[in-house]
Amino acid sequence: MKEKRKIAQGLSVWAFPTTECAKLLDQHIHTLADKYGGPVFKSHLTLHSFTFEDFNRRDEYLRLLPQVLRQLRCFRLPVKELVIAADYYRNVILRLDDSAGVVSDAERKLSRITSFPYPLDPHLSLHYGNISSQEKSSLEQSIELPGSIEFDNTALIYTAPNFQSYEERVSSWEILWRSDRDPSPR
Repeated sequence: MKEKRKIAQGLSVWAFPTTECAKLLDQHIHTLADKYGGPVFKSHLTLHSFTFEDFNRRDEYLRLLPQVLRQLRCFRLPVKELVIAADYYRNVILRLDDSAGVVSDAERKLSRITSFPYPLDPHLSLHYGNISSQEKSSLEQSIELPGSIEFDNTALIYTAPNFQSYEERVSSWEILWRSDRDPSPR
């Protein structure tokens, strides 16, 4: 009898910017994807991310994680800087200032549930892919940076297994729970 292969499952907790903030950010995401290639995605801040092999625990996470997320109200984070790096998922990012501790407090609570520490670097990606070093300097001058970004809802996202290509992973992300669609009282 052939043994079933376990595939690591991934879940992430995201905060979404307000509609007003998302307009500018999503415009940058579309423009950069058109100009440099790469997938188009919804602007978001990853609060926590983890993988697990026991898919049976998914229901437990779906029950516990929203309890923490319901406590996270609307919050605003100042933009510290624009960073262009070689990392596919952090190719063009806005690094955010969490000196008020909103994001780090939420991440601590989420880590207790998942028993999985997440290396916190509050940022918002504008592009997934790679940009040549020659294009970086002109790109830095062309992106309009907001002073801060306001977030008004959170979500629990199923992220695809690592054996897929980057583009396949991004296109297969699935929202499992979202605070602005939750009928329970806050």
